[in-house]
Amino acid sequence: MPSAPPSPVADVVCVGETMAVLGPSDDRPLTEQESVRLGTGGAEPNAACALAGLGHRAAWLSRLGTRIRHYRRGSAAAGVGPQLARPPLPRRARLVHLSGITAALSESCGLPLDALLLGRHPGAEGGAAGPVVSFDVNHRPALWRDGPARAADRLLALARAADLVFVGRDEAEALWGTKHADDAAALLTQAPVVVVKDAETCPHVRRTAASSPWTTRRGRLCRRAEPGSGTAPNTAPALC
Repeated sequence: MPSAPPSPVADVVCVGETMAVLGPSDDRPLTEQESVRLGTGGAEPNAACALAGLGHRAAWLSRLGTRIRHYRRGSAAAGVGPQLARPPLPRRARLVHLSGITAALSESCGLPLDALLLGRHPGAEGGAAGPVVSFDVNHRPALWRDGPARAADRLLALARAADLVFVGRDEAEALWGTKHADDAAALLTQAPVVVVKDAETCPHVRRTAASSPWTTRRGRLCRRAEPGSGTAPNTAPALC
């Protein structure tokens, strides 16, 4: 009798860069401040904090430097490689959250994304389907040293490999020339669920096709149980 798959160690693992944020202690100009407040920022750790605030078990995975100084190029997180995807933490989570910022930091920094998105093999993780993988396109043009064409191709490939995609309507238009939310969702048809964010309207959500192994249930993304398997769907944490 096959052994049961290991239980998840976290609901969500967010993989990406964290930055030190220095801010004024009050509303006076920075030049008049005697001291500043130290905080943290970054798309992925911010997502982890928000999900933890909603009651989920959230974890953050990245690389830190030894000094409180951030370089937009050559930062500590930009030096990560494929080893970041090897620990059991992201493989045993219910959901892994990634963003296009990580892909833009450096070539080596994009390798964990390749492993977690493009290199997935359903069923390889102890007989389980593996975690749901969400991807926020989060296009930052200034970070892409190889230019907009490279960014468009790379981000499209990563987004199409995800189970859940977040993309702004405006950034989709800048990247891929899609003017409307429906056009952006259609371009990402391989992804089971696509959320197109638009500041002028409500988010556009394209849900799972009937032929997909994924479905949505009560705001949750679930892998469908195979007919006759007698197993419950593999359900990811609700994100809405």
